[in-house]
Amino acid sequence: MDKIELKDRLDLTARVGAIALIALYGAGYLVVSIHNAWYGIVEFGLFRTRLISAGIVFAIFFAIPFLETCKIYGLFWIEPWKSKSFGQETVFASSPFWRWSSKLFSFFVATWAISFVLRSLLVNYDAESQISRWSYVAFVVPIVVSIGVGWGILRNKIIGIIFTILAFVSIALSVIGLIRSKEFVFVALIVWFASVGWFTHEIHDPIREPAKLRDVRWDIVVVNIVSVFTIFGAWIYPKIHSEFGGGRPSPVVLQFVGTSPIDSSVKMDVWLVDETDSGYYFVQKVEDRKAIFVPRSLISAVYFQSDKSP
Repeated sequence: MDKIELKDRLDLTARVGAIALIALYGAGYLVVSIHNAWYGIVEFGLFRTRLISAGIVFAIFFAIPFLETCKIYGLFWIEPWKSKSFGQETVFASSPFWRWSSKLFSFFVATWAISFVLRSLLVNYDAESQISRWSYVAFVVPIVVSIGVGWGILRNKIIGIIFTILAFVSIALSVIGLIRSKEFVFVALIVWFASVGWFTHEIHDPIREPAKLRDVRWDIVVVNIVSVFTIFGAWIYPKIHSEFGGGRPSPVVLQFVGTSPIDSSVKMDVWLVDETDSGYYFVQKVEDRKAIFVPRSLISAVYFQSDKSP
């Protein structure tokens, strides 16, 4: 490799790295802005390392459903997943109906399984709630029914239609059951997967074939982008622990220079939402949604603690 070729590669790497850094920073800015707005915080510092970590977390959570969607539906130059049914390799099914149903159910199974695993990273079971029995039921039943739809033995149209209807019913009942059992984190992850999957479908054709950009409904694209960032910033990011780069409030003890302007105490056990050059934003209970601001000049020390019960 000569010096010119090495220089070109280094220049290309630097440009790609700069673009990636800007993209992560921009994504982090939007995520943290939405997250802070959820707590009624208007002030926002533009240059903070937290924005990069928020962007990285967003990129990771976006990449999982994005890659799953591409793999199942064969988008963005990725070969679609193939299944084997009784020794015969097929690409899901021969008819459009079976192909559509099988891909949809495969996406749902992946969404359900990954969401079930990721849920443990988003909540503290000791502090909030254990996984309800309904979560396990809602996790197993739709997968069993969906696998039944994809089996090669379901060549009979009547049986296939019956199993398809059962699969859709099980999906609907599972989501309703999760909502009734207050498994909102689980539901948020499912909604997140569905939103990213839909967004991936929408941007596939214009990126693969730039000529189709003239036919793009940009109003719909803007709505999709806003929806994706809003769902993540308001529902997912606040549940990710701060040590993982998330926006879950951190338990701290604030020691005041004199006494607290809130309750005249010297120290306060609170949940820290954000910190800026001018002061601290916190909530008194982790479930509160209106932050309280205290100027930095009133605080003499901040003691960070391990997670605690709300």
